[in-house]
Amino acid sequence: MGLYWSETEDSVFTCAQKDLLEFAPLHRDEIFYGFYLHCNAPYREIFMYMNTEDLLLKKIEQEKVTHAELYAGWSQEKLIESYRWSAADWGYVISDCIERDRYEEMLKKSSEVWDSLPPHDDGDPKEYEQFNELICRVAIRLERAGVFDAFQKTSDFGIVCADYGDDKNGRLRLERVRASMPPA
Repeated sequence: MGLYWSETEDSVFTCAQKDLLEFAPLHRDEIFYGFYLHCNAPYREIFMYMNTEDLLLKKIEQEKVTHAELYAGWSQEKLIESYRWSAADWGYVISDCIERDRYEEMLKKSSEVWDSLPPHDDGDPKEYEQFNELICRVAIRLERAGVFDAFQKTSDFGIVCADYGDDKNGRLRLERVRASMPPA
């Protein structure tokens, strides 16, 4: 019994596309700087986030009050850099990005393999990396399908795909996966 990568990717793409296209008209007056497809591979979780500069600045102001001692002496630029690509701090959590019934069916088919994998903190099995590559392909497919054209975007609009706590490697992985995919 194997893991159903292609079917899972198609399911996630279909749901993400639908959810983003439903979200876009509700936020037509906002200008977004980024899209974040975030996963927690050991638990097979996938989340979609989007953020605006206004929401980023609002979050920073809240954090400066809530954690005044922690951020004493931090410049506004340093705070912006720290929070800009931190998914948990983004303004919009759009969905958990899965077609529940179809995804659950695939997880059941794959569970024997997946459940035998070591815990995430015992090292990343190749299946976790494959799951991360899957979310990168989904983000690239969304981009190529023109889904982000439904939004007002900054000129430097960015896309990030990363596993929980792995933002830097996520950006590198996205570019590696993008380079390995055939042109649109």
